[in-house]
Amino acid sequence: MEKIRRLRTAIGDNAIGTQGNFVHVFLNLHKEISIVFEEIAHWGEEIIVFDQKKSKIEVIGSNEDVGYSADCIDNDKQHTKCDTIRPGKLGTEEAVFNFYKNHAFKPKLFWNKCHRPAGVGVAPWKHETIEQTLLYIAGAESRLIYVVNRASGDILQRIVHDDMAYPNGITFDESKQEIFVSDKWKHCIFVFSSDGTFLRQLCDKGDQEGLLRAPEGIAIGPSGVLFICDTGNDRIQCVSPTNGRMLSQFGRIPKDQLLKASQTKTPTRYVDLKCPMGVAVHDDKVFVLDSGNRRVKIFNKQGEKILEFGQVGSVIGQFQYPEVIAVDPSGFILVGDGGNAKVLIYNPNGSFVTALGCRGDKAGRFNWVSGLFVTKDREIIISDYKNHTVQVIA
Repeated sequence: MEKIRRLRTAIGDNAIGTQGNFVHVFLNLHKEISIVFEEIAHWGEEIIVFDQKKSKIEVIGSNEDVGYSADCIDNDKQHTKCDTIRPGKLGTEEAVFNFYKNHAFKPKLFWNKCHRPAGVGVAPWKHETIEQTLLYIAGAESRLIYVVNRASGDILQRIVHDDMAYPNGITFDESKQEIFVSDKWKHCIFVFSSDGTFLRQLCDKGDQEGLLRAPEGIAIGPSGVLFICDTGNDRIQCVSPTNGRMLSQFGRIPKDQLLKASQTKTPTRYVDLKCPMGVAVHDDKVFVLDSGNRRVKIFNKQGEKILEFGQVGSVIGQFQYPEVIAVDPSGFILVGDGGNAKVLIYNPNGSFVTALGCRGDKAGRFNWVSGLFVTKDREIIISDYKNHTVQVIA
C-alpha cells in the first residue's frame, strides 16, 4: 500500500510536469508501476502482467473467460467400465493401462491465481484444520509457495523467504513433515516445516560435490535420500536431506571430480545426461527426465541405467521440450512436454499409452507444461507456465 501511495503522489506532483524531461518521467513511472505489479503478484488474489504479444495489460486470476475444452482432455474417449472403477484401486498393470487408455479425464480444478507457476505437489499429510491433503504450487516469478485447498482453490497460505529467488521443484519428507523447494536462481534447496516455518538451506552455487547450478526437479526416495536435478551441472546429486552432504552422484562428471570421488570413495558414475530437469522415485528406481537429450532414463539406486526411451519429434508420444516427470502408484510414467503442449503417459517399460491435452488457454488445454504430479487416486495435477494456470484433472 505504501508503494501505491507514493506512486499516486508522484503522478500528481506538479513538479513532474514542469521538468520537461518526459523520458525521465516515463522511466520513473515505469519503475514504480513495475514495483506495484510485483507487490500485487506477491500477495494479491489477482495477478497483473503485461502481454508483449498483445501489447496490453492482463489480469490473471479473475476467473473470466474460463471455459472447458473437452476435445483435448477427453481425446474422443467413450466412457467405459473403467470410469466406474476407483482409479486408486486398480490392481494389475493391464487394468491401469486400460484406465489411462479409456478414461475420459475432466478438469476438477482450473486455478489461475499465480503468475508463472512451476513445480506442484500434494503433501502426504493432512492439514490439521480441514482434514485434507493440500496442494503446493511454486510461484516461480512470485518468489513464494502457494498452499491451496484442492477442492475450492482457496489460497490458505503463502510460504515466503527473503532469499527465495525462483522456486522451481517441490517434494516432501512424509516422516518429518518437511517441504523441500529447489531454487533455480539461488542454486540451493530451501526446507520448510509443514506450517511454513523456514528450517534450513541446503547446498550452494558451484560444480563440486554438494554444490548446485540451477537445480530444478527434486524428489525424496523411500530411504529418505534427496535426489536433485543439478541441471546446470548435467548430473543428479543424491544428498542428505538434513545437511546437504552429497552421498552419491551420476551424470556428466568431469575427470577431475571422478578422480576426487575415487579418492573420497564417494559413489560416482558417469552417465550421459544433458540438462536433466525432472526426477521421480518409485520403489527402488530413479526416473530422470534427460531434457537436453529428449529421453527418459531409469536407474537403480546405484546409478546404473536399466532402461531409457524417447525420441525427438512432434508426433504424439515423441518429445519436443519435456521438462517435468511424475510416476503413478503403479509405476506408469507421465512426462510434461511444453513444446508439444501435452502430458504423455507410458507404461513401466517405456511403451507409449496415451496423451492428454493440446495447445490452448482454456481448461483442458496447455501452453507450456511446467509442473506435474500424480496423486494416489491418480488425479493428475498440471501447472502451465505460459497460461499462468494449475489444473487438476481426474
